[in-house]
Amino acid sequence: MGYRETAVSSILNNPSPYILLSEEDGSIYIESACKWVKLDLMVKFFANLRNITKVKEVEVETEQIENIELLLNKLVEMYGDQFRDTLFDDGKIRKFFKILRNGRDIDFEQGLETKLGKDDVVAIFPPAGGG
Repeated sequence: MGYRETAVSSILNNPSPYILLSEEDGSIYIESACKWVKLDLMVKFFANLRNITKVKEVEVETEQIENIELLLNKLVEMYGDQFRDTLFDDGKIRKFFKILRNGRDIDFEQGLETKLGKDDVVAIFPPAGGG
């Protein structure tokens, strides 16, 4: 399943105010709050986050999401309390979670204030376990 199909699946399987309307020019368009928005930021989930979100990846519109912190707030809004409780501890990202923007650890950029733009890819990795 490609990223567009994954995004469509996520939108259709997640109770939200979004309604899929069409796919044009390689982008997915949806109706949100009576306006057209273009989805153009990819978020990839790994390990137990995939179990919570039920998808490997999802596209998110960047219209009102200018940094990682706002993106995480949007993802909590989309995926609920279990997502929030898994990713955050007392309002801070849990220890050992890694968030990459375009393959670069945000800890080496501006942390949660790392700017986001069109065509960025954000990957969220929970701590690795095993022995």
